[in-house]
Amino acid sequence: MLDRAVGLVEAAEHHVQVCLTPEQFDRLRDALAGAHERGVYVQLSIHSLDGDVDVDSVDVEGYCTEMRARSRGAPFVVIADHTSVCYASNPRRPDEYGVVVNDRNHAYVFLWYFLTNLWEFWDTVYTDRDSEYPRTYLEIRRCVRDVAPLVDEGARVAVRVVGYDVETGHHRDFVGEVVDVDYEGPEGENGPRSLQSLAGKTSLYVETDDGDVVSVGGFGAIVEEIEADRVVVEAVDAPDASDA
Repeated sequence: MLDRAVGLVEAAEHHVQVCLTPEQFDRLRDALAGAHERGVYVQLSIHSLDGDVDVDSVDVEGYCTEMRARSRGAPFVVIADHTSVCYASNPRRPDEYGVVVNDRNHAYVFLWYFLTNLWEFWDTVYTDRDSEYPRTYLEIRRCVRDVAPLVDEGARVAVRVVGYDVETGHHRDFVGEVVDVDYEGPEGENGPRSLQSLAGKTSLYVETDDGDVVSVGGFGAIVEEIEADRVVVEAVDAPDASDA
């Protein structure tokens, strides 16, 4: 499974999500370094089968974009470009097995397993992202969670969208301004409360330079015009207080 996972990481173009132990990280280190150098967004969830992992002993700079640490064991998971998956059950289970998936529909199940169980609830211990713009999002739900409060406050949010036309499958790459967001789920005081609250339909509406408003969805988009591989928030201009 580790050998197959190396191949997936080496072939990734946009996004890699990984859950593994420090020992497994050592096996994937070269492949992850290559992916990170190519600009692939790498999310690394690391854990130990024996309890809390010593994160200070794991040097991940240059190997991932973000790392979070779990306090308990987990399966080995690698998801590449939301399409291909390597999954191996916890080696301490009596029915240890591995699965390789090369299907977008089935990969979607593993994607949500990763986000909800292996990522969202755990603390970030490393990131090479900063608070400045441009800021890249590979998951539109994370983008909407951050952008929705800005749009509600009247800020101008300039974005670049890279993805595919849902009807034709043709590659699309365009810039514009977010004029609206749409999502199903409860709201908090500052927009969507959690990634889970965005599990349903989640869309951005982007006005392009020629005046067209384009609907943008994430992985598996159906009702939107564009399925985004990445959304780059290029700049945010807060509303002038004098205009309030």
